[in-house]
Amino acid sequence: MLALTVILPATSSIVSGPQLGWGSYNAFGVDATDGQVRDTADAMVNLGLASLGYRFVLIDDQWQSKDRDPETGKLVANPSKFPHGIKPLADYVHSKGLLFGLYSNAAEVTCSGSLPGHLGNEALDAETFVEWGVDYLKSDNCYPQGVDNTNVDKYTIAWAKSLWDGGVVQSPSERERYLPMVAAIEAVRPRRNITLELCLYGWDHVEKWASTTGDHLWRATQDIADNWPSVTYNLDCLDTDRFYDTSGPSKGWAYGDALQVGHSLSTSEQRSHFALWAATKSPLFLGFDLRGRAKNDSSVVTVSNRDLIAVNQDLNGKPARCVMGCTSKTTKVLCAEWWGGGGQRRELSAREPSLWPPRGSTKVEVWTAALSGGAHVVIVVNRADGDEVVKFDWSTDAMIPAGCFALYDMWAHAVVGNVTSPLDEYAPSAKLASHAHLAFRLDPVGLYPR
Repeated sequence: MLALTVILPATSSIVSGPQLGWGSYNAFGVDATDGQVRDTADAMVNLGLASLGYRFVLIDDQWQSKDRDPETGKLVANPSKFPHGIKPLADYVHSKGLLFGLYSNAAEVTCSGSLPGHLGNEALDAETFVEWGVDYLKSDNCYPQGVDNTNVDKYTIAWAKSLWDGGVVQSPSERERYLPMVAAIEAVRPRRNITLELCLYGWDHVEKWASTTGDHLWRATQDIADNWPSVTYNLDCLDTDRFYDTSGPSKGWAYGDALQVGHSLSTSEQRSHFALWAATKSPLFLGFDLRGRAKNDSSVVTVSNRDLIAVNQDLNGKPARCVMGCTSKTTKVLCAEWWGGGGQRRELSAREPSLWPPRGSTKVEVWTAALSGGAHVVIVVNRADGDEVVKFDWSTDAMIPAGCFALYDMWAHAVVGNVTSPLDEYAPSAKLASHAHLAFRLDPVGLYPR
């Protein structure tokens, strides 16, 4: 198959495709420690994940002490969790050929409600991150209006501006709070290339002003939860014009949030989740405890699919979109106006619909995208709660242009037939199980032996 992203020096980011890595939140919550992160870095190498392109190791919220250094104003690591500080840990991660990431928030405090964020300290914090060897910064979107204010809404919505703009905007706005850190990251770029994740759920039309460099990514969705409706809701949010038109190699990447592989989703759901995130060009961040796992562990096998990673990293960079059986556009316009952190819907306004998340499609869907070299990816997913018949035309339904193609099954890792578009249709004898999928790559005949 296609060559994967080459291993780069620790001072560089992967910019040819969406970012790949591991984040601590879904694995350890806010309790990550120095030892857990070192063990995870070891596991990423030993399990072969690093060689597949998973490079970033990200520590989420509550790594900080409550107070900045009184003399320098710099951030300080929590000594009970990180007794050696951050730089030695970053050095260890780098020694494994990996890249190191930290979390902050575009406010005076982080989502913890009490630990220091970066608002007003962007230049100082960016310099500190360079000093420590940080390669990736996740910037969250909580508490825009104050410190230790239990009477201040965690997500203070500017309703009039939101209605005027046609999307959710906080007060102060996301744009106002995030752009100083964007500028600070750019200022230190000659000395250290720091990837910036703008974690603001698609609010304030982030795609209009964050898509300035392929180094950066922005959350297009609410926080993902460990259930199939949440996965498919975030998937539907990715399938919108606003993100499709603004995501790409020279712009940045719309992110559907961390993968829920390795938790309570069924094996079929985990595989479908991974295939769809890969095809939609979402960054791929693992979020399960890698310690003690073997290479043949089903979750490790799922996220180690070289063919799907190659699709995710394809140089064409265009996300797959739903072309058959899709969720209606009237549902998708609500994307990023919901809040479902932890799987529970948070009330924002009585004007919102009563269900979280919207049901979306309950049909067999076909997702497709053009790849480089005249190839195409086609993902067929059954979103119904029962087995369904799969039948579609390669040309009309899957939008494959006229031609002859080798049909490559990306889970069997083999050519399983040939396709002639527009003459052929796909109609297997067996039904597709609930929440299962098929993942095909179509290449002009002659690329693969038959």
